Amino acid sequence: MTPEREEKIDEVVQLLIEARKTSPLGIDSVGELITKEQNEDLHACPKLHGVMVQRNRSWNHTRPLYRLPPEILIEIISIALSEDISFPHCYMERLQKFASVSHQWWLLAIGTPSFWKVASSHLPLELLQQVLLRSAGHLLNVVGYDNDSIPIKLFLSLVAEHAHRWRSLLLSGKEYDITANAWNKGLAHLSAPALEVLTLEGKSYRTLDIASWSVESLRHVKLSTACISWESKTLSGLQRLELENPGPRAPSGSQLLAILAASPDLVELKLGKFHQPQDSSHAPLQTMSVELPMLETLSVKDCSQEMTHCLLAAIHTPICTSFAIDYCQGTADNLGLFKDPELAHIVPVLVTSLRSSPIVMIEWSRENKPTRISTSAKNVQLKLGNSDSMLLVGLLDALENVGSSEIHLHFYRGSSPGTVIPPLRSSKYSITSICIYGTESHELPALVRFLTELAVVDGIAQWPFPRLKWVTIFNSNLGQSGFVEAIVKSIQMNGDRLERAGGAGVAEPCIPFRLTVDELPSGEGPSLTEEDVNVIRRVLGASNFTFFPRLRV
Repeated sequence: MTPEREEKIDEVVQLLIEARKTSPLGIDSVGELITKEQNEDLHACPKLHGVMVQRNRSWNHTRPLYRLPPEILIEIISIALSEDISFPHCYMERLQKFASVSHQWWLLAIGTPSFWKVASSHLPLELLQQVLLRSAGHLLNVVGYDNDSIPIKLFLSLVAEHAHRWRSLLLSGKEYDITANAWNKGLAHLSAPALEVLTLEGKSYRTLDIASWSVESLRHVKLSTACISWESKTLSGLQRLELENPGPRAPSGSQLLAILAASPDLVELKLGKFHQPQDSSHAPLQTMSVELPMLETLSVKDCSQEMTHCLLAAIHTPICTSFAIDYCQGTADNLGLFKDPELAHIVPVLVTSLRSSPIVMIEWSRENKPTRISTSAKNVQLKLGNSDSMLLVGLLDALENVGSSEIHLHFYRGSSPGTVIPPLRSSKYSITSICIYGTESHELPALVRFLTELAVVDGIAQWPFPRLKWVTIFNSNLGQSGFVEAIVKSIQMNGDRLERAGGAGVAEPCIPFRLTVDELPSGEGPSLTEEDVNVIRRVLGASNFTFFPRLRV
């Protein structure tokens, strides 16, 4: 084997190893079945051979991989080719590498129409013409980028003739801006009946007029610093809508709600940097109602408070499992959104979406940092500042009926968990874990007491968080914080409380959860000594305490 041929084969083997797609042939992953060591000249490993024998009884298992039957070779090449049309040059480079393995592979790569499905302005003109020719009868993914090799007008004239075969259209940067101008003038009545995905990434908020287009299959629209003509009838079949920084030509609140109302099949709605100023159209929106029975994901990030008010007040969905609000516009005044009487239904709606959620995660960040609420089928997060403990209590009260939910509390540096945890000392909350990241050391003793001290209620001893299983503290300055003394004192006092309870309730003074202390490697303060660690283990029990000492460099 010549060095040149060996290099080509090595490249193809690496592509196959990296492939992670599942094959309809029954091959879980080509990458798991082929290794370079086993296949210096593309000989397949025994498991792959076995699959091939089952699929093709007449195939000789001693043949090297590059001599497999055509139908199996086509499938393997399909697995290894990238599906990401955002990188058409990578796709075509891979295809050309496969074509260089042997004459048979070249024939398959050239003659298989489904391989030629990305028409990009990045490609050389001759190759683009080959793509359009060889993909005849198959759907196309059309991609226009900045500073590519083909002039935009020529590119448009070539791909527009095949608009009936477009599956997706992605226009980015100045190509989009130029395209919007050109198409608005010359392609007013474009027919793209198979177009499913429209992605526009502009630089100057140009509007692409698609009102007259025939796009009955359009399901996903994603716009960034760009806009389209907002005709609800054109977008009536939408399933996913993403708007990022649409600028001054963004739809008004009433227009957006009209689009949503005409899209009952909408599954995902994401809005980012939507700063449409409040105008007269916002006035009636608080009383409008938009039913989205299929909506699963609602994300509103860094949008104007007026637009956020309008959306949350108007949208109603029974099955939303991912709900995110992220404010990055200013101060903690945004928290007033959740205290507005007119929007009092937000927490109940949030809780309704949690009915089937097994896990609830609640997080705090430093004051005046972005506030985030998000939920999903497995995860619910709430990031709040220090002043929001009562709102948290209200949310937990509303979550009381969720039943099987697990609640995870996360505190970040500057969040003062000692001011938030005390109101939560109640057996009705299903708090399962608490993580404390870099909290001020002087606050830890009081926090430890809140977590580890028994309470005697009506003569019955009980833990403040009976469902708590894990407490993790990330802190590098515990050596002189009074942390160890606080633990010892709490356990001693628990013994006194048990005596007062006369054996009613909790039987042991030791904590029912595992405490983990992880000393941050970047810390400079005093660390826990070996004696400190032994004291904690003796008091809590070795199985209830895990210690990760600071790494010394």
